[in-house]
Amino acid sequence: MTGTHLIGDDLAKIFIDRESGEVRAVNPERGMFGIIEGVNLEDDPETMQVLTGEEHEVIFSNLLVSEGKPYWSGMGERLPERGRNYAGDWLAKFGKPPSHKNARFTIALDALKNYAAATDNPEGVKLSALLFGGRDYTTMPTIVMAHDWMNTVVHGAIIRSATTATEIGADGSEKRSPFANEAFFPAPLAQYISHYKAFGENPDIAKGNLPSGFQVNYWLHKSGRGILLPGEVDGLIGEKRDTKVWMRIMALMHQGRVETIWTPIGRIPKYQDLKKLFKEVLDKEYEKELYSKQFSLYTENLIKRVDMSIIEFAGEKGMPDSFFHVLDTWRRDLAALKATIGLIVTPDQMIEYVAANQPD
Repeated sequence: MTGTHLIGDDLAKIFIDRESGEVRAVNPERGMFGIIEGVNLEDDPETMQVLTGEEHEVIFSNLLVSEGKPYWSGMGERLPERGRNYAGDWLAKFGKPPSHKNARFTIALDALKNYAAATDNPEGVKLSALLFGGRDYTTMPTIVMAHDWMNTVVHGAIIRSATTATEIGADGSEKRSPFANEAFFPAPLAQYISHYKAFGENPDIAKGNLPSGFQVNYWLHKSGRGILLPGEVDGLIGEKRDTKVWMRIMALMHQGRVETIWTPIGRIPKYQDLKKLFKEVLDKEYEKELYSKQFSLYTENLIKRVDMSIIEFAGEKGMPDSFFHVLDTWRRDLAALKATIGLIVTPDQMIEYVAANQPD
């Protein structure tokens, strides 16, 4: 959804094409059921064209309506003085948000001009990468490419995420969120992880066709990187629209078209490639200082995340030994990095460390 072509919203049927040896995915849905808070013209022009136009059918829920027009939090437009929302009569002077945090919209996918209709074909599209991400305000770098398939499985499994408005009793606290999908697991967690492991080891997947794995963290907060100024409201580092660049660089990393930096937990992109893409894709300057904040390794935080994960998953019956081998390797290498450089390791320091130690 954040790239140049939309191929689906929420679900995908993933399968191995035994003739080609490719991993492929099919979109099984016809529509999009999305959270509307923060949808605006700058970040979501294609979606806004549908939501605010008159030629498409839209279902709205839990937002403000005034004189027949819908309004929601973060839409980037001036709100009316009065209207009616999910709680009843609404007046701007009371300062209450116009919409619920879980307010939604429903539209047909083919209403969006960037929808790639070819994905309706039962043959689907080739799946080149799996992206796993939660709402991690403090720990993981913005993008990490897994070293191999088992590392991909671990990256997906150890996600921690702040609770959101979709969850009963949500208070923003952090919790374990394996694969950001635990509520839909059809089996015990250990069995689910073993299934992921077996999928990547399936001999029907031809050489070179195994998807790359990424843990993405678009939710790094200023406070988590020590750049929150006195009196400043905490928030994201960077902007929502930056995801267009993150998608592009991950495609290039998967294709091996850009150099990457080895770290204990995976590979990260280089500054010059991102700087070029930010200019090309968003016509935006990307500062080296911001890059360092987004891609530095905060070794103590990462070691705590690993230790927490080892304890949590040790309580799951039937976990594969290779899962813990990955975590143990991460911990060993992160501890060595911390002892050599310190609590914060910048990408430039990581390059120097690799050159001096030449890890595999």
